[in-house]
Amino acid sequence: MPIDISWYVPQRVISMRSYGDITIDDTVAANHQLIQLLDDGIPLVHTLVDQTELERFPISLTDLLESLTVMTHPELGWTVVYSKPNKLADFIGGMIARMAGIRYRKFNSKMAAISFLAEQDSSLRSALTVGHTASYPMHHVG
Repeated sequence: MPIDISWYVPQRVISMRSYGDITIDDTVAANHQLIQLLDDGIPLVHTLVDQTELERFPISLTDLLESLTVMTHPELGWTVVYSKPNKLADFIGGMIARMAGIRYRKFNSKMAAISFLAEQDSSLRSALTVGHTASYPMHHVG
């Protein structure tokens, strides 16, 4: 299935990669994994989302909001997405973020996303800017 989830910075930053075609079932499964990581994390826990290879995805705002209960988690920090420009995905992501009231930003590159996150949470600055690469187990959803 097309979602991988792991720690980018243990207990502080979640790495999520969405690629290919995503279904609501994929979203529900990812939601459960994200909640587990947030429960195990040290607040605030941020999410770095790679959508550079995302193709098709659910476009029903209602279905997405219902399946992403993680957005109300009290430990959720910033959700920072990076991907190539996609007007529909950018619009839907922005709408969901506004409707859910979460901290959300979208960038066109991983470097810009990481720089933004380091600016927002100074406690992560060294972990994010020392050429960090994810070396923690990936959990495949699906």
